[in-house]
Amino acid sequence: MLKMYDIIIKIYFLEGTYQMEKRISKITFVLIAWLVGSFGVDRFMRGQTGLGVVKLITLGACGVWSLIDLIIALTKLSQYGDEFVFVGGEWGPAEN
Repeated sequence: MLKMYDIIIKIYFLEGTYQMEKRISKITFVLIAWLVGSFGVDRFMRGQTGLGVVKLITLGACGVWSLIDLIIALTKLSQYGDEFVFVGGEWGPAEN
């Protein structure tokens, strides 16, 4: 059973490319997005390295970008159970 601080990363081969699946709890992701979202950590976790670097350099565009990402995370996470996954940077429900 996953605890709220657990993050599971799987790498698998799908359709000719390697895909990374990151499973994370909702509480952990929201806390990370809220506390260190200005440094792009939430984007790095999603596998969006380029956006993470830009967000880090601009400090989340002085907090505005970070606030928008937090609001998006809260609205998207309301669609899923206690956990969700990122596959190729996209949100998805976690399968047990």
